[in-house]
Amino acid sequence: MTVETKNPTYEMYLPVWEKTRDAVKGSVAVKEKRHIYLPVPDAESNDERVGTESMRYRQYLKRALFTNFTGRTKNALVGAAF
Repeated sequence: MTVETKNPTYEMYLPVWEKTRDAVKGSVAVKEKRHIYLPVPDAESNDERVGTESMRYRQYLKRALFTNFTGRTKNALVGAAF
């Protein structure tokens, strides 16, 4: 038997939890979801989600820094609890 209906509060907070899990996993997880966290800017329009992934964007993604404060905080709090 599967559960098909989900609580509306669960549905509301699910994207927040996914972002938090990605932040805890670190820069690899964040960079794998390229267009969610680092949209491709399009020079011709103001919509940052439109555009093609160019060599310039790949270099921009490679240089992007992500310091994993969320993961470090989680590990410290788990250590403090035990």
